[in-house]
Amino acid sequence: KATAKTSVSQEDLIRAMEKEWTKLSDGQKYIRALYTGGTFTYEAQVILSEILPGSIYSNAPILNVKEMVSSLTSEANSVVDLGEEEFTQGRAHPMIDPTIRKLRIIEEAKDAEVAVLLMDFVLGYGSHPDPVGAALREIREAKDLAERGGRYLSVISHVCGATGDTQGYESSISKLQSVGAVVLPTNAIAATGAALVALRGKGNIEKIYSQYLTLGGEF
Repeated sequence: KATAKTSVSQEDLIRAMEKEWTKLSDGQKYIRALYTGGTFTYEAQVILSEILPGSIYSNAPILNVKEMVSSLTSEANSVVDLGEEEFTQGRAHPMIDPTIRKLRIIEEAKDAEVAVLLMDFVLGYGSHPDPVGAALREIREAKDLAERGGRYLSVISHVCGATGDTQGYESSISKLQSVGAVVLPTNAIAATGAALVALRGKGNIEKIYSQYLTLGGEF
């Protein structure tokens, strides 16, 4: 059985994200997206480059997205595909071995200009037995690190899965929420939400909703 709700109205998304952006400090402005899925990396770039044109970087850039100087060091708004070859040489794909993302979560949290961490968690056959559980300590540590620096780090996520997955779809969502992460029903909505937080609600998301997102449902 697939997830029941896959949409959030524009008004509800703004209302939910406002709870995040009001906690940010003045200097926090960037999104750091750490993806294990290449398709989600692509989709996030499509969404973010529409809302933040000319300011998105990636190690797997699409049209109108700039290439990162180094995949190992984020710059400005970065969308990182951790499944690219430079990260998988000599190690398993990050859907199976989450180590590289766990390390990157902490590194991104050290940057005082980062407002949002955006992440996917993929359940199902071939994925880590508990991809969410494997990252909880790092998410907590990242949020604590930001707090010690007088900042608030927003973590926005999407769990790709179904109720029958052995990793536990509902429990994965609950685990993320227990450490203060926002969980949204699709990757496209999560990327849109991340942009809203970084821009403190000023991003023009009408086009995103009209072209990419299906309205309906409540958050």
